[in-house]
Amino acid sequence: MQLKLYKKSTIILFFVIIATLLSTIILISTRSKWGNNSLAILIGYFVAVSGLNMAFAYYDTMTDKRIIKKMVTSGQIALAYIKEGRFVRFIRDAKLNKYVLWEMDITLYDQNMQAHKTTMIEKFNISQTSIPSGHCYVTYNPEKPEDILLVPNVLISSIGAYQPLAMQYERVVKPKYLNSFYRYGNCLQTYEQSIKEQKEMEEQKN
Repeated sequence: MQLKLYKKSTIILFFVIIATLLSTIILISTRSKWGNNSLAILIGYFVAVSGLNMAFAYYDTMTDKRIIKKMVTSGQIALAYIKEGRFVRFIRDAKLNKYVLWEMDITLYDQNMQAHKTTMIEKFNISQTSIPSGHCYVTYNPEKPEDILLVPNVLISSIGAYQPLAMQYERVVKPKYLNSFYRYGNCLQTYEQSIKEQKEMEEQKN
């Protein structure tokens, strides 16, 4: 789903640029008619352009997070087993932060414990140089099976209503969980990797 969101953001950015250019051309071409309203017109122009760009930046950087929160709180999640991942491309957001897209082959277990083999594309921190095998939670709507996004573990654990479902998955699927968290893009690690990284950070502090 991240690739779909990126393409949609790119289209919106194109219209933002066109709107900015057109408004600039109109502003310059009507300069002779400004009269005594020059200051008010210029202030209005900069406020409008700044507001448009801020609105786009908010949309571009927050849309996936809002979708995840909405789907998780409405019960639209599933357990996924990640088999392997393939590098897709690097991207940047509206704030010029750099990310890497990975396509992952997954087996998705819905809440009826039925398995579905599919793929998903996720946006990761650029430090994600490979994709480990293991289990994690993802968003899942049976009516829109392509809308799959990685869910941070902390978000699942913070909702007590998911405990029975997690226990059911652990009985039936017996998952080997990965550490899924957000740090300037998603991160996926084995817990061994996370513990090693934490130790290295503590050693550097000392």
